[in-house]
Amino acid sequence: MPRKSPNVETYKTLYVRSGNVCAFPGCKHPIFNDEGLYIAQLCHIKAANKGGPRFDPNQSVEERRGPGNLLFMCHRHHKETDDVNKYSVEKLLEIKHNHESKYTEEGRQASEEMIDQIKAEAKYFWKKQKSKTFPVANLKMSTDFGKDIFVLLNELENEIDKIERYTELCAKSDSRECISSDLKELCKLANLDY
Repeated sequence: MPRKSPNVETYKTLYVRSGNVCAFPGCKHPIFNDEGLYIAQLCHIKAANKGGPRFDPNQSVEERRGPGNLLFMCHRHHKETDDVNKYSVEKLLEIKHNHESKYTEEGRQASEEMIDQIKAEAKYFWKKQKSKTFPVANLKMSTDFGKDIFVLLNELENEIDKIERYTELCAKSDSRECISSDLKELCKLANLDY
């Protein structure tokens, strides 16, 4: 049977559990560099192919390509751990466990309830982001950011025009009574108590 590559979820799981660092004790070699270039290797604890280090004929194809049989290492440590006399299955499982336990809560897997909670929190967050109120001095402008960008720009332009009209009206006032009347009108139009 031909060798099967791990699926995308397995790669993601292993990357998160790696902390972006080679699993070999004390090694700080990154899995991806700052430019996002993959500069490490995905290693099998029990070889993927017959004749490879620690190959187990009783292991299924899915077990061979699953996250329990894989870990990220730099090229050097991948090659060094191919020495089956120094690095048995048990030793590599210990290395994997010790490394991944730094980046995971042991024994925890996301339940359906946890996933639902994450989805609900994300939905709540984006709903809150959709509509915000921004104070502009004593005026408040509220809008729904889910609208089309041209509608939002038009609303903003209308608000700016309104403020310009208010300031022009106030600037024309010469008497204290006119200023007070203009201020009342301004507050009324801005839905503020006066």
